[in-house]
Formats: sequence, structure tokens, C-alpha cells
Amino acid sequence: MKITILKNDKNELLNRFEVKAQIEEKIIPTREEIRKQLAVKLSAKEENVIIKKIASKFGTITNIIDARIYDNEKDLLKNERKYMINRNKPKKVEEKKE
Repeated sequence: MKITILKNDKNELLNRFEVKAQIEEKIIPTREEIRKQLAVKLSAKEENVIIKKIASKFGTITNIIDARIYDNEKDLLKNERKYMINRNKPKKVEEKKE
């Protein structure tokens, strides 16, 4: 997965970075994969990365990502809505009982 950072602005009021990135991949990666890659690329904690939006361009392999990277978990919980936090949590893998 190739990630290119298009925009990285610091929002001092909300203690976060607002990031716009471009991913070139044939299959749209999961939010979890994107969070990991953005955290590594921008030297941030994975728990403090929120993927706001993934937009695909029709007929191309490029995807535009809107993300927010918070300085700490306290600011994340204070500023983000619950549904957005839940959407970005890793999904639990349940074992099938036979």
C-alpha cells in the first residue's frame, strides 16, 4: 500500500492534526490497515488516529483519506463523537462454535 500525505495541518484549538492522504491500492484497505500505516508514517499512536472518511475515485486505484490524529486520548474522547470512535475501533474476531 502506497500512502502519500497531501495535507497535514495542526489544529491548535482541538490538539490534533488534520490529515488528507492518498492511497494507491487496487482493493480498498480496511480502516484498521489505514490507521496502522498512517500511525507509522506520521509517528503517532495508532489509538489516537481516527479515519473520518475514505473516498474512492471511480475508475482509478486511488483513494482519498481524511483522518484526524490527536495528541492524546483525552482530547480524542473530548472532541470526537461516539459513533466515530466506535467505527475506528478494531473489530473483535469471534471464534465459531461447532
